[in-house]
Formats: sequence, C-alpha cells, structure tokens
Amino acid sequence: MLSKRPSAFGLAGMTFILIWSVITVLALVWGVEINMYDDYHIQYGFPMIWAVHQLVTIAGPVDIWHVDFSALLINVTFWLASIIVGIVMVRYLTRSTRKQRH
Repeated sequence: MLSKRPSAFGLAGMTFILIWSVITVLALVWGVEINMYDDYHIQYGFPMIWAVHQLVTIAGPVDIWHVDFSALLINVTFWLASIIVGIVMVRYLTRSTRKQRH
C-alpha cells in the first residue's frame, strides 16, 4: 500500500525541480536590451547568448534574428546537467538527514 505522506526526498526533490525548471526557462528566454546610439538589439540566453534580435542599426530600423543553435544546445546541456547535479545533492542530503534521525 502506498503511503499518503510524501517522503522527504519527494517533497524536497519536487520543490527543487520546480524552482530549477522555472530558473532554466527564464535563463533561456530572458532578453537583455542593449541600447547604443546607433545600435539597438535584444540578447537571449544565459550563460551563453544563443539569439540576438537586431532592431536598429546605423542604417535605420531592421528586424533581423541571429540564432546560434550550438550555443542553445550548450545552454540546455548546462541547465540539464545542473538540475541532475542538484537532484543528486538533494537526494544525498535528505538521505544523510534521514539516517541521523533513526
């Protein structure tokens, strides 16, 4: 029979996964505006910029997207690896505190 009370890892792990997933999405889609006197563009991605939306150049208004799929792949790999490391750490910490209680 399944227990109705969530385990310590289940609650801590699910909370970590939920928070880290939101951070991952924000890191991938958050835009940073760069505004100079003859150049206005928005950069997307953290830690690596994977897309740039160019809106104004010295020649006038434009609407150009520059997308670097390899940087996007590196970003997604970085965030997935960090969530795996975080889950392992949460599991280790909850297991060690559970052993200390018994």
